[in-house]
Amino acid sequence: MSDSHLNRCVHGGHVVGAEIPLGEHPAEFFFPPLRELGCSNLRCTSCGQQVRQVVGRLPASGASPADIFALTSLTGRSDLLKNESKPVVSRFYTCRCVYWAESNERPMVSDNPDPTDRVLPWRCDGHPTAELPLTLDGTTIEAEPDWDAVVRAHIGDLGRRDMGDQSLLTRVYLMLTGSTRQPELARAVSRLLDDPSPELRGRALSFFGLFGNAVGAERVAEVAAAQPALFADQPDPNRSRWTLATRLGDTLGRRLLVRDSSGRSVDATAVALTRKLALEPAPRTMLLNGLVAGDSQWADDNAATIGRAGDDGWKRLLWAHQSTGSERIGAVAKQLAASGVASPDALRGFARASLQAFAGGKVIEALEGA
Repeated sequence: MSDSHLNRCVHGGHVVGAEIPLGEHPAEFFFPPLRELGCSNLRCTSCGQQVRQVVGRLPASGASPADIFALTSLTGRSDLLKNESKPVVSRFYTCRCVYWAESNERPMVSDNPDPTDRVLPWRCDGHPTAELPLTLDGTTIEAEPDWDAVVRAHIGDLGRRDMGDQSLLTRVYLMLTGSTRQPELARAVSRLLDDPSPELRGRALSFFGLFGNAVGAERVAEVAAAQPALFADQPDPNRSRWTLATRLGDTLGRRLLVRDSSGRSVDATAVALTRKLALEPAPRTMLLNGLVAGDSQWADDNAATIGRAGDDGWKRLLWAHQSTGSERIGAVAKQLAASGVASPDALRGFARASLQAFAGGKVIEALEGA
């Protein structure tokens, strides 16, 4: 493994209970939207020690963090640590100055901190980029892998409900962050976007839905624009109620969120295709989510046209604004009413029946007096 590049878990790393795994390999780190993963390399910012952890043990009454941390093994000394009553749900963490037992999951840095929560002085100390050959879950990726063969062998796990999105392929991809080998893997996935197999095409879309900034993600829009029949209404292998067209819309929408330093989308082809699809009958709700979040000015300027796309285009547009937490939902509803796409009464009725309180309230407020 290379120490020249360190990847860090988001939110400073997480402490997790017994039912949530830690990274199996030192190079594994937590990166949403993948399955929750406890950080395996936390360090205390106060005492400077690497945090130790054990499942099924809890501190005995009066035991100090320094005494527990000094133990050669966290499974010994019943006067300092006791066994947790079954069922075991906790993971016990300690440094020299603080200990903590976690039964669920807890980020070290929260976007919305609760002032009543105890602040732990631990942070992810970094995870080295993996080097090849690499063995994970009994599978070895050779030093000079045939990436096409590796991807075909393991992309079938991507999106399985029993694995979340933490398939071997996504784990290896993340562990190679900072390596020249990571783009090689992503390019191999991109070559499946026009594969004869609809299942493989769907899995490739899933991959780029997770990693919208990966090398090869630009092929999603390029292939879809050139060969739209590849993503017609065929069943999506990942979700029983989705089709490949739904998955394409979701992946394109996420791609719009990848921006350059000036704030512009990096993929002009994806922008153009997403706008085109948004104006077709019954535009995909997942596509509109990305459009509202990633191409907001165009979505607002064309709200009336999008709203007329199919019998429920305007409903899908309002759902997209709700899903993305858009503050503009009231102004959009007002535009839909003013342009005759939907009557004020229909908009108010939909807001009350189908939108959450925060979004429906904004729609009703904007239509007051209409």
